Amino acid sequence: MSIYVFVGPSIAVKDVKAIAGDVICLPPVAMGDVVRLMARKPTAIGIIDGVFETVPSVWHKEILFALSQGVPVYGSSSMGALRAAELHAFGMRGVGRIFEQFRDGALEDDDEVAVAHATAEHDYQALSDPMVNIREAIASALGAGIVSARSAESLIAYSKAQFYPDRSWARLLQSAVELGIPEEEIAGLGQMFRTPPNVKREDAIELIRTMQRDMADGKLRHEPNFDFEPTYYWNGLVAFESAASRPADDEPDALSVSALGRHVRLTHSDRRGLFREALFSFLLYHEAKRCGLVPDEESAPREALTETSRVLPVNNREFGDVLDALETELIQVLRSRLDLFIGVELERRGELSTVVNEIQAKLHTVRAKGMLEPRLSTVGIDIHELSAWYDARFGKPSSPGDVHAREFGFVSWEEFISEALAEYLHDVHRKNWQPAFSASSRRKPA
Repeated sequence: MSIYVFVGPSIAVKDVKAIAGDVICLPPVAMGDVVRLMARKPTAIGIIDGVFETVPSVWHKEILFALSQGVPVYGSSSMGALRAAELHAFGMRGVGRIFEQFRDGALEDDDEVAVAHATAEHDYQALSDPMVNIREAIASALGAGIVSARSAESLIAYSKAQFYPDRSWARLLQSAVELGIPEEEIAGLGQMFRTPPNVKREDAIELIRTMQRDMADGKLRHEPNFDFEPTYYWNGLVAFESAASRPADDEPDALSVSALGRHVRLTHSDRRGLFREALFSFLLYHEAKRCGLVPDEESAPREALTETSRVLPVNNREFGDVLDALETELIQVLRSRLDLFIGVELERRGELSTVVNEIQAKLHTVRAKGMLEPRLSTVGIDIHELSAWYDARFGKPSSPGDVHAREFGFVSWEEFISEALAEYLHDVHRKNWQPAFSASSRRKPA
């Protein structure tokens, strides 16, 4: 029997292994991961943590597919609690208090469980405190008579107003004086909790133990209560994952849709044409959906187009120029939401397998050097040396670096540099580029 659990900042892998040594731990789940995992024929799947924001989150449709194949899917703590609350009617098994609060409507916002965290190299250590943990601490203090109801309300409102990476118990106590919280209450809070109770971790432990019990009781089976309906989106994701998936359990660098998007943005000779085709497919699908030609589904992205950073004036412009500018803005704004459609268009062109092989070879080169995310300091070159390579390989950009990165749809300047460094390392590995400096003269990484 093979039980897989997606974990990250909510609970350390070593803690999962201490509870259930035979559980296979995977990084926080992202779009495509459950599809890829199904090729390994899992007995059961547990979702605790997942990625979001700059990387597409796991689709509801992926989880529904696993359930339709008779594979039980459990969720708790973070992304797992959110998806379980949304899909428990279809058989996803929610575990823990956070799931129950989302299911019952006591909690509604995704940011309640969101945290900033470190990379895989540092075991996804949480760098902020989630709102659910802060709520638990304040509720406990209120119940113990440490703070008044008015103070509790003020503290919760202040924390909720903070952007999720900035939330911390220590910062909350530091700001309590400005909120008018009495000094004795602040002192009591600090004495009661040095850090807030970790509800997310408690729920994660409960999920692992629940899966263990169900396995011992022979309950790791699922009877689907719905008919799974393939869609355009779904078929595109499956086509991509079929070309990109890696079956081995110990591969850390299985290709993601996001990796495909970054690679194409940096290297593809007809990237602009590819972007236009992907954008057309994206808009065609959504217009067909708006007109009722495509049935609605749980996995459709919920977020609307965000506002662009630039206003497009119509006055004194030809309409065609406006459309061209709008097209450029859409490609930049949609970013990761276009990555899947880029994969679809590559498949149509007959290029997907070649591009997938290129990315996997590059990932292998980077991993072989012990890196997860290349940085100038770890690669051992400076920005001028990287620029010289980039200009020789792709031509000198006509716009400043950060603008150039945005024009190609990268989320940030840092993401662009990281992808460029990965390509640089692979070029050096293939001896397609010889650095214009010797190993003895190269500055050492900081």
